[in-house]
Amino acid sequence: MRKLLWFTLGFAAGCGLCVGVFWQHSLVPAFVYALISASICLALKSKNDLFRIPALLFSGLTLSLCWFALFRGFYLSPVQHLDGQTIRLRVTATDYSEKTDYGFSLEGIAVLEGKPYKIRVFQKDDQPFAPGEVLESVFRIRLTTPEGQKDSSYYQGNGVFLLATQKGETVRWLSDKSGFWFFPAKAARTARERIEVFFQEDTAPFAKALLLGDTSDLTYRVDTALKISGIRHLVAVSGLHVSILFGLVFLIFRTQRWLTFLISVPVLLFFAAVTGFSPSVTRACLMCGLMAFGRAVNDEYDSLTSLSFASLTMLILNPFVLFSVSFQLSVTSVMGILLFSSPIYHRLTASFPKEKMRGIGGVIRNWFAGSVSVSVSAQLFSIPLSAYYFGTISLVGVLANLLTIWLVGPLFCGIAAVSVLGGALPLLCRWLGWLLGWPIRFVLLVAQGLAEIPFAAVYTESIFIVLWLVFSYLLFALFMLSGRKRGRYYFAASAAALMISILLSVLLPKQDTLRLHVLDVGEGQSILLQAGKQNYLIDCGGNSDTKTADKVAHTLLSQGVFRLDGVVLTHYDQDHTNGLENLLTRIQVSDFYFPSQEENKLLCRMTDHSITLIDHDTEIPFGTGRLILLEPGNGKSDNENSMCVLFESEECVILITGDRSRTGERDLIEKYDLPQADILIAGHHGSKNSTSRELLQAVRPEIVIISAGKNNIYGHPAREVLERLAEFNCTVYRTDQQGSVLVRR
Repeated sequence: MRKLLWFTLGFAAGCGLCVGVFWQHSLVPAFVYALISASICLALKSKNDLFRIPALLFSGLTLSLCWFALFRGFYLSPVQHLDGQTIRLRVTATDYSEKTDYGFSLEGIAVLEGKPYKIRVFQKDDQPFAPGEVLESVFRIRLTTPEGQKDSSYYQGNGVFLLATQKGETVRWLSDKSGFWFFPAKAARTARERIEVFFQEDTAPFAKALLLGDTSDLTYRVDTALKISGIRHLVAVSGLHVSILFGLVFLIFRTQRWLTFLISVPVLLFFAAVTGFSPSVTRACLMCGLMAFGRAVNDEYDSLTSLSFASLTMLILNPFVLFSVSFQLSVTSVMGILLFSSPIYHRLTASFPKEKMRGIGGVIRNWFAGSVSVSVSAQLFSIPLSAYYFGTISLVGVLANLLTIWLVGPLFCGIAAVSVLGGALPLLCRWLGWLLGWPIRFVLLVAQGLAEIPFAAVYTESIFIVLWLVFSYLLFALFMLSGRKRGRYYFAASAAALMISILLSVLLPKQDTLRLHVLDVGEGQSILLQAGKQNYLIDCGGNSDTKTADKVAHTLLSQGVFRLDGVVLTHYDQDHTNGLENLLTRIQVSDFYFPSQEENKLLCRMTDHSITLIDHDTEIPFGTGRLILLEPGNGKSDNENSMCVLFESEECVILITGDRSRTGERDLIEKYDLPQADILIAGHHGSKNSTSRELLQAVRPEIVIISAGKNNIYGHPAREVLERLAEFNCTVYRTDQQGSVLVRR
């Protein structure tokens, strides 16, 4: 029985309860209950072995509640009152600042209440900062903890509990701290620069991502292909990269155990610092360090105990790391490998005759069995997490890993060599960069080729895929309970259920006469209108250009729709357009209908597409009705000039007014004899100046759908709008509360 494993599970459960359940409540009742339960189990375990595991679980739970109370009381509570406040603050940059749409952002350390806090700063100044520089200014503070103004599991998991937005002039100077503390960030910057110099333009982004986890230069198309093909983990620095680095040190000093330990620990620590101490890298470094130490002292190494030690250490340092996606995926992947890779490997090799396991053929078969067993076992526990967080389940992941994983080790070592030797041996590194470019292109070719296969991935946008996933894991549980017998029958049942789920996802939507899908894209608007085999997208914008494109693409692809008949833009604001160009890398579009406007950046970038510019009313046959594009207005702003969209049929009337305010709506009412609407899309995301009483009086909608982001800074939808809608007895649906809204006719 692995005692540390069960204790760690209890400790993790306590951290989850503290953050997810008891954050607003006192921990005393939970602590007393856990303490009593632990005491009872400890008293009974000497008489009955069945109580040993519960005793460890409740002991871990009890200590975690106590530890979290101390962590919150001494570290988080002193700064809780700063949430939403504007204060003068001094921040020491620990990394280079990054360019944003509104200036720069950087990570640093600020001392508050006598304690150092990791902080993310958003500055409006156009001057970048380097590690070791100090900036002092007036900042608005937001906390990322639960109930904070910017509650974020991403920041919490990385230990960033404070966000600061610049509000005043910045004063800057160089820190008096030793440059040693800032060396890893500078080394990472040097590595990026050398990769850009010695690798060609099409391979440098992947090389940077593989070595440093910096995916900022990967195009949306490449990043998406990696996700669909199931090899996105190659460019998310993780335990795989740490194991390669540790394996290299071990290979060089394998006969000197203490020397291996003394060299590997600082090397791994430096690599973790260079890559920003991401949870997955930190976990892997702790496990490899423990392995090296155990080997040095001739102690037995147990992988599950090592994983438990690494996880417990990280939870003690930061209990919120439990909610980090990187931590969860890393731990579950390793857990799957440790528990199931060996049984899968033996089952695969058992099917090969022993006489055929010798020579080159045997080496190839062993490699095949090993690669498949690791790939399959790593995904057993991580697939549900990937489905939950990213909405994508790759069906070609095992094949993609089989084709590419063997290249990762040589590529990682080669790219690292270029980064280290670039200053001393530029000619050699230029040749090496050119040589390494070819296997990189092969990996990208595999990813893009597999990603283009229809249904290479399935998406949780379809409820049938979600049900298939649940059914498959129930089958897996039955398989384990039955003694791992008749696995092929369970696999066949899951495969048959998958095919049925895909068929239902594709065929059932086509049975509706009309489907209106207002997608949850945050503070923006993306509306999918479908009738029969026709599919039109009205606007394609939201909080994030990538997430908006993903949301639209997943909705379409889950229905087997690979081409849109048309895309209509009401106007050119980013929250209505920023996802379109990314979407076009995944979905083909037959026709574009944009409002007529001169000198528009989007139009300049889309010169390869045939676009119809609307400057007069245009009617398009659509299903059993018609889609009418009402000419843009002549107001003073883009919002007022929004091109309105009216759908009319015997079954339904839908009106979309873009971001028009009361003035633009009044012009619309005066110019057109608008029919009574079954559905109205609220103007400007529920702004108080839109969806006016005059418009509601004119069209008398039964249903009003508001596309707004959760906890958006604009306060949409406004209280005044909700009161007007209640006055007209409208049924209201909101994407910030209900998520994506689907209306079927």
